[in-house]
Amino acid sequence: MRIKEALVKMLLMIVIIFLLFGIKMVYEFAYSPFQVAMRSQDNLVVFYRPRCSRCHHVALRVLSKNYFSIKRTYYINANRLDNEELKQANLMITPGFRYHGKTIQTVKGDEIDRIINDSK
Repeated sequence: MRIKEALVKMLLMIVIIFLLFGIKMVYEFAYSPFQVAMRSQDNLVVFYRPRCSRCHHVALRVLSKNYFSIKRTYYINANRLDNEELKQANLMITPGFRYHGKTIQTVKGDEIDRIINDSK
């Protein structure tokens, strides 16, 4: 009986942890102002377009690596940016990853892993 209670409590803690990090991820998608993200040199900024096949190709890799990250990641929908903001971000194609003032536009897994690992 005690083992069953302990397992239920442990499962509940795991669910709560996943839920809290899920809420953090939703917040990062919902509230990522462009100007704040551009000023932040220590945080990863991910530029994406919702209907972009290249973005869909790397989405699982990016989201799974950032899901349990405590550090803030900014997710910017490039469709909401004007031409001046796209130029400021040095973004021509999505997905784009910006860290330490440098924007890299790639779908190569090893480059994405390196950028994400450097930003942690």
